[in-house]
Amino acid sequence: MRGALPALSAIQPLEYDEESQRLVARGDAQLDFENTRIRADRITYYQNVVLADASGNVAISRDGGRLIADRLSFESQENIFSVGILRTGQWPYYVSGISAGGTIENTEIQGASLYYGEPNPYSLSVSSDEVRYVNEADGEYVCMDGGSVRVGGLGFCSFTGDGNS
Repeated sequence: MRGALPALSAIQPLEYDEESQRLVARGDAQLDFENTRIRADRITYYQNVVLADASGNVAISRDGGRLIADRLSFESQENIFSVGILRTGQWPYYVSGISAGGTIENTEIQGASLYYGEPNPYSLSVSSDEVRYVNEADGEYVCMDGGSVRVGGLGFCSFTGDGNS
């Protein structure tokens, strides 16, 4: 037996398809479960596989962190997610990317830019085709296989690597 169902709400009436065990919420939709909240223009929740698909102005909040994206798929039992066009961060570090996926402890971001300070035309940033964020018992770290360092739009250093540093 599965745990308690998440709370799903929206401005428009919820739609439910009993055969597919699917709930659809439209208009400032919100899905709450445990310590996670998803907000979006539309959220489809599949009860039988514990999966939420969200699109349009997506924001996911968890443990004080927040991620903004244009779309999200989130499987709540294993805390596995994938997002498109994302922004997240906490002072003084911010991240943007084309897509990302994984878990809270091990995330891969494609087309990533990491900023020191608020992203603006003069921010210090590092860009890479792929960045991996890992949070283990011995600490947190970021890995990338090559990239370029910029101040605003001016690139001044490129590097290559093996993704292990």
